[in-house]
Amino acid sequence: MVNEIPDVVFLTLFGDYDASRGVELEAQLAEARSADIAVIDMGAVTLFDSTAISALVRLKKRMSWKGGPTAIRLINCSEKFERVMRLVGMDAVFEMHGGAKDALGHLGHMRYAI
Repeated sequence: MVNEIPDVVFLTLFGDYDASRGVELEAQLAEARSADIAVIDMGAVTLFDSTAISALVRLKKRMSWKGGPTAIRLINCSEKFERVMRLVGMDAVFEMHGGAKDALGHLGHMRYAI
């Protein structure tokens, strides 16, 4: 039995994400398309509207195209952000964790994206 370690990409987002930064956000998220797990630090995000949430949904779909299990793990989320994600049902799509250690558990192989 082969025990494969998943490919993990870390991304850090910051500032306001609305329609005016949609293209920029898509470019930032593109780094994670081939990963098994994307860990996205939301700690410095001050606004994340429906356009930005849609970009995360598209990333999740693109990650799944390669086959196999995939996950987007959002870390350092504000209470307000988590509440909004629950209200729109996105807590069932994206995992939310307190920090990278919680999000990764025992994983070892990591690829960093800035």
